[in-house]
Amino acid sequence: MFHAAEALIFERTGKIAKTHSGVRTEFARLLMHATDEHRELASILGIGYKFKELSDYGVGASASISKDEAQAVVDAAERFLREVRELLR
Repeated sequence: MFHAAEALIFERTGKIAKTHSGVRTEFARLLMHATDEHRELASILGIGYKFKELSDYGVGASASISKDEAQAVVDAAERFLREVRELLR
């Protein structure tokens, strides 16, 4: 999702955001006036980052991700990629 968001940012602005925070902020700004469905992509990107951070740095019981949670994130990522692909056309 991160790289798809970067691609959209680059296509729309000609700029590259260099951090996860920068990508999330710029992506949300670009979609501010989009449809509700496309604005929701900014939230999906944030959720994806939460799980990426959890999988990279999480420890202990709070770091476990259930099969259902993992499937929900994969489903959301697939939707994210489909919709960003549409926006890039």
